[in-house]
Amino acid sequence: MIQPKSALQFTGREIRSAIGFYFEPLMWIGRIVHKLRKSPKLGDSIDLRLHELADLSATSKQPRQNSVTEDWSTWLSEDKAQFFDEHVRQLEAAYALFSISLNEALELRRIGQTARARQAIAFIPSLSVSLADPLYTIFRALRSHAKKFGAIPNVAPLYEANFRGKRSQRLARLNSLVTAVLLTRRAFFFHKISALEEMIGDLVMGVRVAADDLASHSLTSPDADWIAVDNAHFDLNTCLRETIVVLKSFLVAIPEEQLEMLEVEIIRAWRREPEDEPTELYEHRRWTPLTSEEIAHAKKSS
Repeated sequence: MIQPKSALQFTGREIRSAIGFYFEPLMWIGRIVHKLRKSPKLGDSIDLRLHELADLSATSKQPRQNSVTEDWSTWLSEDKAQFFDEHVRQLEAAYALFSISLNEALELRRIGQTARARQAIAFIPSLSVSLADPLYTIFRALRSHAKKFGAIPNVAPLYEANFRGKRSQRLARLNSLVTAVLLTRRAFFFHKISALEEMIGDLVMGVRVAADDLASHSLTSPDADWIAVDNAHFDLNTCLRETIVVLKSFLVAIPEEQLEMLEVEIIRAWRREPEDEPTELYEHRRWTPLTSEEIAHAKKSS
């Protein structure tokens, strides 16, 4: 019993030490504020300064909530607009191939042609990868450019309500929670694109697994896999719209002279291999996909 007890004591000390390390700055600030408030000369002025800081924090956060919306409505210069339209068209083309093919498979199943639906679903994983590749390219290019030149766009959190898959919702919820923890817009920007990358990788892998199961004819009850593919379709559309919104805000943030360098970053990113890529009975319910404009104007659900 000695060794387990020692291990528990050690673990307890480590946990207390970690908690103390995390909260020590807050405790230090609290002690300083307490001492200043006790000073008869500085007490009133400190209270005033704290209220001013609170007001400043509140007013500074208010534009941040609407900044992505403002970016989406901002007119781009001719060169930036051409750049944006060109890359959005490439993303939309990859999504159209994936979406139309998947809708065909879903329609075949709805009308009872199960064998043909299973044949059609076999092509979906490769099309989902073809959609993921240009999305990864945009993320890698934006991350590289931001690190080199310090250009950080306005960014809004991912909202759980805009996703259907459970893991996608968890990642969106985590990204939204992180908003209250990260102190800089730079850190929040990098976290969001990393969350989108992880989400897309999970969705592509989920589509592959579900499609392989459906095409193998080995399932006695394939409804869950059809639901998973349909949910992944919805969530990949949301990821696409989020990417387009981020790209627009990024173009608003960078100066005109950096546009050519961003294009170079995209070309370089395209040549690199992506890293670490990864309920009810089904009924053919059609959903309305989110648009980039809806993403840009999204409000956090209560």
